[in-house]
Amino acid sequence: MTLKENKFSNIESSLNLGPSLSDSMFAAFSDFIYKHTGIVMRDNKKTLLSNRLRKRLKILKFNSYEQYWTLLQDTVKNKDEMYHFLDVVSTNETYFQRGTSHYEITKRHLLPSFIKDHKQHVNIWSAGSSTGEEPYDIAIFMNEFIEKNPFVQFSILATDLSQEVLEVAKKGEYADRKISKLSIEQRNKYFDKINPENSSLSFAREVLRVKPVLKKNLRFHHHNLIKDPYHTGMDIIFCRNVMIYFDRETQKNIVNKFARALNNNGYLFIGHSETLQLVEVNVNPVRFPEGTVYQKKNE
Repeated sequence: MTLKENKFSNIESSLNLGPSLSDSMFAAFSDFIYKHTGIVMRDNKKTLLSNRLRKRLKILKFNSYEQYWTLLQDTVKNKDEMYHFLDVVSTNETYFQRGTSHYEITKRHLLPSFIKDHKQHVNIWSAGSSTGEEPYDIAIFMNEFIEKNPFVQFSILATDLSQEVLEVAKKGEYADRKISKLSIEQRNKYFDKINPENSSLSFAREVLRVKPVLKKNLRFHHHNLIKDPYHTGMDIIFCRNVMIYFDRETQKNIVNKFARALNNNGYLFIGHSETLQLVEVNVNPVRFPEGTVYQKKNE
């Protein structure tokens, strides 16, 4: 699900749909979204949801939200459309080297503790990985770590609710603002500079393509945090800037599923603006100079 911030263009003026999304249809879509994703669409999100849904209405040449709603209720015809619907309502905007204090905690504290415990393979899950910047960032610092600790191996699982952003992530082409925080050394070592005209980002000024070295220990999969079984055997889970879209009960359920997915003494990162206060979960906060991470409670 990904589920990260995104700026959707307002295409209302390009599509004459007549009346805006009615209160009753907004309530119906909101309930449908919550049922399938756990995302809470509050009343102040009505305009936002209206504008996002118009993206699909325009493509399908529908004249009303009711037509689209009827399609989603058809369990035979809506199977493929559900993927598009989830792409539209989820949010997927991120960039490289975002929230690097969490990476510093991992490099300075968590990985050394694993070595002290004689751990030789580290499993990392980037949940809500969006267009791939976070898992590729993780792959960068893990490659740097194993250069100094060659006896350690690692695997990264990157998942998201949106099939569309996963395809972007697999392609591994990034441009302009998304790559602006990468160092010169990181650019040269882990990316190839390509002509924008030969990429999927022909509009960009500068395009970088991920080198195979970052992909070899990384796999991308579609995953719904609400409905799908959780991957187990994880040492570290990054699920940042995702919890803010869920209500407290859903947050509790997700975090406790993460706890079960973690190995003993495994760690969970959430976003800097997110909190697990007042939520009964099976993880404890562990504070480092660089910030806070949550550790699985001893069973």
